[in-house]
Amino acid sequence: MQALEVTFKLCSPVVLESDYPTHLDGLLAASVAEEAQEFGSDTPWQDADDLSHLLERTDADSTGAWVWKASALRFTPATERFFTSIVRRCEPEAFMHAMDSGVMNMRRPRNYLSGSGGQDRGYFLLHSYQWMESATAWCIGDANEIQAALQRIRYLGKMGRNGFGMVESFSVAPGSNTEAWRRRFLPVGLEGEGDTQYEPATRRLHAPYWKKTGLAQVKAPVFI
Repeated sequence: MQALEVTFKLCSPVVLESDYPTHLDGLLAASVAEEAQEFGSDTPWQDADDLSHLLERTDADSTGAWVWKASALRFTPATERFFTSIVRRCEPEAFMHAMDSGVMNMRRPRNYLSGSGGQDRGYFLLHSYQWMESATAWCIGDANEIQAALQRIRYLGKMGRNGFGMVESFSVAPGSNTEAWRRRFLPVGLEGEGDTQYEPATRRLHAPYWKKTGLAQVKAPVFI
């Protein structure tokens, strides 16, 4: 495996309103999970725990914490930020499916939704978005395997189903900086990149980064 630089070109503005920056290993895990699901796996995200064919990993520190050697994405803005409002409608089919499958634990099952009032009615969402020149990540990995896995990544950031953050193209090229992968959430006991400042935070060290379980004390780059 070798030092690599992954660059995404985008053809629509990006929504980045999140406490969970996009890590390259998170994108690769999503790709592996999607492929596993297509092959009939019942535990696709557990299958995505193993990225050893894609990335190199660090040794565990004294607490057992480790990470894949893949940085968070660094976005290069092309414009200032803009704001847009979106009307969010209630979705009866999704609501009923969640209730029937047990995802929503309700005291009394419901057989209707009222979109005219209460918590189920439509509402406005205000989002910021920004045109980006590119998004770049660094890693230590297998270029061919990463190239193949990233073919499944269609957008970056939030609200991809609304057309934001659409990936036009990407490249995986040899990189000269063998330490740039450290621009990510790191275990407290792991050394950071020399030119990058870090601050303490409570976050996950592995995908899926949005989960509320498995949190740990980490150090996070201040530019994220």
